[in-house]
Amino acid sequence: MKRVTAMLLLAGSLAGCASNSVSESPWLVQKDASAPRSCEPLTADQELVLGLSQEMASAGRRHAALANLERLPSDVPQVRLSKARLLRVLGHGNEAETLYGSLLNSCLMADANHGLGQIEAARGRYTEAQGYLRNAASLSPANESIRNDLGVVYMNQRRLSEARFELLTAMELNENSRRAPQNLLALLIYQGDWQGARELVSAKGLSSDDFKRAEQRAQDMRSKETSAPTPAVAVQPLATPEPAGTAAAVASLAAPAAAPVRSAARAPAAVPATTRVPVAAPAPAPTPVTARAPVPVRDVAAASARSVTPIPLSVAARAWALEEAAPLDGAARQIRSGEQKPSASARPLVCRSTGASTPGLAVMECLPDEE
Repeated sequence: MKRVTAMLLLAGSLAGCASNSVSESPWLVQKDASAPRSCEPLTADQELVLGLSQEMASAGRRHAALANLERLPSDVPQVRLSKARLLRVLGHGNEAETLYGSLLNSCLMADANHGLGQIEAARGRYTEAQGYLRNAASLSPANESIRNDLGVVYMNQRRLSEARFELLTAMELNENSRRAPQNLLALLIYQGDWQGARELVSAKGLSSDDFKRAEQRAQDMRSKETSAPTPAVAVQPLATPEPAGTAAAVASLAAPAAAPVRSAARAPAAVPATTRVPVAAPAPAPTPVTARAPVPVRDVAAASARSVTPIPLSVAARAWALEEAAPLDGAARQIRSGEQKPSASARPLVCRSTGASTPGLAVMECLPDEE
């Protein structure tokens, strides 16, 4: 008796280990113990309406197919499933999700899980989609459409070995289907298996358009892996080289502007280029009266503007006359500063306006009167 009990316990433990290994295996699906009951048979009219609706959907008339289904009772599981499939394809995922959810405990439990997995995959929620599709595969292991969609979800999760297994299973379950070979071709190109891709194209008779679409899908998968946001501080290179002097100009604009400083050596902008004197040039030596060049009025005005204490023109002329007659003494300095009038011994000045070589420029020439 003890020996029989020990054998039973050992058999139970081995069965438990096998069950756990099957449920955790990505290659095998565990048959659901709570398999749904069979659906009630449809009437002839219901089968006729469902068949007509399916033909309309296959021809692209999905709205008409959905309207045709309204003729049937809404509590029929096959009718709810057909409506859910049409709503999902038409982009009404929330309404389709409600109908699929109402079928989870019905005779169409596998199709309900399949539809919910498709909706979650379209939303990019691949973990949830994988759970629904694994349940659907456990309820209907030989369904080619379920195994194909599960393989696509594994591809999006980058679980490439599982994806390849599921796609091969789907392709062998239905040799006339083109969905599984096209998905498998994209997977082979993504993995860089060009030899396998060529063999698949030849074996399944895939077209060049199928190859281009598969190549584009593989490229999209790679771009999602390598794409990253560009840092805000990164400096993008210019499309064309910078012109000469651009860097210096930008640096000068970025430098703080210095406060303007008055300088006696800076020439005003109004002075012609021919009369400007370099800043570092030494002052010319005094020349005799007869050889003094006429001073343009603009230069005199500029010199007056640069002087710290401006002197009237008449006072400057009288001081110049005294300086020509004798060295500058205290009296002359007083006259130049406007503190004292010149003495009677100073020679009077005779000033006249003459033309200049520059058009539009008048020259005032002042010389001592010759007695």
